[in-house]
Amino acid sequence: MDIKDTLEKKLKNFTSAPFLFIGSGLSRRYIGLEDWKGLLQKFCSDNGLNFDYYYSTSNSNLPKTAKLLAKDFSEIWWKNDKFLDSRNEYKAYGIMEHESSPLKYEICKYLKTKSIIDDQELKNEVEELKKANIDGIITTNWDNFIEGLFQDYDVYFSQDDLINSIVQEIGEIYKIHGSVDDFNTLILTDEDYDSFTKKNAYLAAKLLSIFIEHPIFFLGYSISDSNIQEILKSIATCISHEGLKKLENSIFLVEPIFDGSSDIIEKSYINIDGSNLPITHIYVKDYSIIYKTLQLYKRKLSVKHLKQIKTQLYEIVKNNDPHDRVALIDIEKNDDIVDVDFVIGVGMKSLHEKGMVGLNRDDIIEDIIFNTGGYDPNDLLTYAFPQILKYQRRTPLYKYLKLGNKLSDIQNNKLDWRIKKYYKLIDEDINNPNVTVRSMLIKNEPISYSYNISDANYLKAAIRKNGKSSIDNEKLLSLLKEKFSNYKEEVSKANPPIFCSHYRTTVRIYDWLEYSD
Repeated sequence: MDIKDTLEKKLKNFTSAPFLFIGSGLSRRYIGLEDWKGLLQKFCSDNGLNFDYYYSTSNSNLPKTAKLLAKDFSEIWWKNDKFLDSRNEYKAYGIMEHESSPLKYEICKYLKTKSIIDDQELKNEVEELKKANIDGIITTNWDNFIEGLFQDYDVYFSQDDLINSIVQEIGEIYKIHGSVDDFNTLILTDEDYDSFTKKNAYLAAKLLSIFIEHPIFFLGYSISDSNIQEILKSIATCISHEGLKKLENSIFLVEPIFDGSSDIIEKSYINIDGSNLPITHIYVKDYSIIYKTLQLYKRKLSVKHLKQIKTQLYEIVKNNDPHDRVALIDIEKNDDIVDVDFVIGVGMKSLHEKGMVGLNRDDIIEDIIFNTGGYDPNDLLTYAFPQILKYQRRTPLYKYLKLGNKLSDIQNNKLDWRIKKYYKLIDEDINNPNVTVRSMLIKNEPISYSYNISDANYLKAAIRKNGKSSIDNEKLLSLLKEKFSNYKEEVSKANPPIFCSHYRTTVRIYDWLEYSD
């Protein structure tokens, strides 16, 4: 049976592009990440703790095992010099909200070190996955592998983030179990799962239309996986039995073959509260077969532009004020309209506003370094930064506040609340008392404008000790220009190295030095 042909025929019945539902199996496949049990075992063995004790005490319940481990790990983390650097740096990423926060923080640090396995066949699969034409991704994974592949997609970092947001269901990644970018969002312990389960109905309501309107490909799960079971049960409570039947042709579960068996595509069933939900079950050795099929869906516009259009349509409907935003065309007087393949008339009065909505942090970084964007600072503050700061709070913006004459009285200007809240994060980072003043600075040795992995903290320490005037802005800018191509290359990887974080921080420091009052 030709799996690609069979899949292609099934997908022709849908007008919408697929959604991917991605589990831990994909991270194990491509970045060599341990499964959940293996991850807990690693943190026990690395810190002299007995995993078997926690596992047996919790009756083999992994969330309870994680809670027991987190309690003892917290004692070690706060007292042992092994974690001194972590204790100095964690405040840049969040606060220790719970007893489990130190363990979550260290898990996130570890996950950020993972990169794609050095296996050419797997790398080829990843390249095919990057080309897939999909509307979005739902994942229970914490790592950044998948958003590294789909960098134009907006990321929702937790279940709460998703529930409290207006989603467009296109060009989005929903990390419902949390993300390494906010360690406190990780769903790890039994208490985390209890809180998550209480909100499942709200999450299911958010995801319902996705499941009804899109084919859903489960990747990195087994048919018995509790995550699949719980999500489908929650969705089943939101719709009728007839509505549930409509899902039977929408769900595709992909599992790997590790022996010499042939690829298989067949009908299977998932039990949902006593009812058997038919699904399409696919077993393959080479996932490229699946990914190439997902490339067959053709778009007339890119995901990025479709999302911009959908966002603007939503704003028009929500505000009920299309004044100066909708242009009316007399179709009867337009003889060429019959030949037009795709017509849209949203926000076209001011094309630059539409473009502003699609900017991201890297666009801002490039403009600060090279001054090539040609952006109007007030347009950026009005249209771009409210979107960017939703997901990337540490984005430099002093340049635009200064050039837009907003900096001297920022709190009284009509600016988005995120700008008013986050613009001084760099001040807080630099003046964080945990920033170490290095021995070379204590000796008053001159600053070297080289670039290595620690220079961002080096600059913070230099400014704390010797003030802003001790930094040569021109030399710092020259360094950023010199290393920009390296940054662009590294940040495009599935798991960018820590160099990228330090580079972004250095840009923020330069922006602060050059443009703040």
